[in-house]
Amino acid sequence: MRGNIALPQFWSQALEALHALALTQTSLSRDGMLSQPIWDNRHHPPPKIPPLLRDRWESLEVTVVHNTFSDRLGVRHYTKEENQAYIDTDLDHHFFQNKRINNERFLDSWDIITQHCDTNIVPFRSTKHNKPSPPARGSPAHVQITTDGEYIIYIDDLPFKATQNTLGELTVGEALVLTPDNIDPSPPTRWGKGYKGPRRESFPLPDEYALDANDTPLDQITVKTLTTCFSALQNPKPHPCMAAW
Repeated sequence: MRGNIALPQFWSQALEALHALALTQTSLSRDGMLSQPIWDNRHHPPPKIPPLLRDRWESLEVTVVHNTFSDRLGVRHYTKEENQAYIDTDLDHHFFQNKRINNERFLDSWDIITQHCDTNIVPFRSTKHNKPSPPARGSPAHVQITTDGEYIIYIDDLPFKATQNTLGELTVGEALVLTPDNIDPSPPTRWGKGYKGPRRESFPLPDEYALDANDTPLDQITVKTLTTCFSALQNPKPHPCMAAW
């Protein structure tokens, strides 16, 4: 239930069934770690702060590890002073102020959150992560994403603006002039035939996770895959008809 609106029984049962299909982590990259949820993570418990402080941080869009960093490479956390400056301009500031959140205690909880993230991100903090460069002349079509969230398709060495449909598929548009600072250091996530934003914002990454009962990449899952997984949960012995699939 979200707010006062209850989901229909079908969708409630569907979500419960999907929750039973645990994710298996098959690999872990720098961007994969940056994309990890802070509060609802099956691999790590959440930071130990009061629920009201958690609600406040979530309202400030601190939900995944990369949200704690002031840079796109995951090198420097926001400081308390930077957080205070942002809070002072936040529209929800007075709402939470009425709930009598102690501002000093709230800002102190930032250290708890960042220390929690650092226990997972530390191995990747010192990893050299250069800004990406356009592909060399003669290379096949290549996709990057700008710091403004726009997709770029390179054909040979020329960048073109790309438009995205509801399936995440890209279509080549007009030619562009880019500088290196325009390119996001986190490459776009490939999901099937489409794209799904920078990798550091796309948990779970389809090439780093699979369903516990099946090693099929997440972006290649079909109804057949789900049927096999659900059947394995209910009855470890496969039904005879599945052998004919």
